[in-house]
Amino acid sequence: MSTLTESNTGNRKKEILEKSRRARKDEGLEFAELRGHQLAAIGAFIIAGAPLIIYSILFGRTIIALVITAFIEAYYACLHVVAYRLTKKNKYIFYAIMCVVCFIFCAFIFVRIEMGLSLLPGFGAV
Repeated sequence: MSTLTESNTGNRKKEILEKSRRARKDEGLEFAELRGHQLAAIGAFIIAGAPLIIYSILFGRTIIALVITAFIEAYYACLHVVAYRLTKKNKYIFYAIMCVVCFIFCAFIFVRIEMGLSLLPGFGAV
């Protein structure tokens, strides 16, 4: 009886392996690419984003900080959507939604500054 079960299990494993080969989809490669993109984004932020944001804050150029922050948030939102599609973990959807909210906030503040209004409604002109 146990040899029959082992035989069925072995056949099932072979079927799954063949199906995976036919699909030509390598989850390990997809995970490595996703991880590479995540590390590249972090590196790009540290090398380019952080100094620019610090410069813009020190010299009163809020617009530069908002644009860079909005760009970074949009990038991370897209990255988390891709991570969700690969892993189907709900935490990535949560992260993507939080990044979109931050992006919208930065865009809102950017538009208000460009229009010559206060940073937040109801607090007088700039």
